[in-house]
Amino acid sequence: MVFTALLALGLGQFDAERLATIEREQAKETAAVQAKYGNKKSTELSRDERAQMIRDLNAAEAKVLDKYGMSQREWARAQINRTREQADAVKQASKDQEAREKAAAEQAAKAQKDEGREVVVQKGFSDESPVVLEEKEGAVPVVEQGLPKDYENDQAAASEQDSLEKSADAPASKATGGKSGKR
Repeated sequence: MVFTALLALGLGQFDAERLATIEREQAKETAAVQAKYGNKKSTELSRDERAQMIRDLNAAEAKVLDKYGMSQREWARAQINRTREQADAVKQASKDQEAREKAAAEQAAKAQKDEGREVVVQKGFSDESPVVLEEKEGAVPVVEQGLPKDYENDQAAASEQDSLEKSADAPASKATGGKSGKR
């Protein structure tokens, strides 16, 4: 019994990614069938609707299993014979797949958003089209004329530094008055 389940999983190797993919596709198909019946509880459906829904659910599950070359019997055995570690591995693989799908969807949405935006290529600069070095999205570009404001502060600090260096380099003046210095 275990041998058949292991063969179904691919030559005796446990493949969490494959099982997670099958489970996710089955969940999507099940959700589609339930949506077809208005997402009602089975007790809210008539006897005929309930029977048809069960047939549709079985057909959806069989379609997914056929896609991956697995019979319903092999699938059931694989589900029953899973160890706790294997079940955890399948759950983690499913979360990883979901994260990859979400990232791909976000990237596709961003690419679609950027696709409509016009890109201006500019060579050199002029007063009509200044070069913008840093710009935040949606911000109005700031064009400064003349020297930057920090330039004045830098120049004042530099001139102070120069005056301090000159005064330190100058020889000390002799003090006059008082006593003569021989003893």
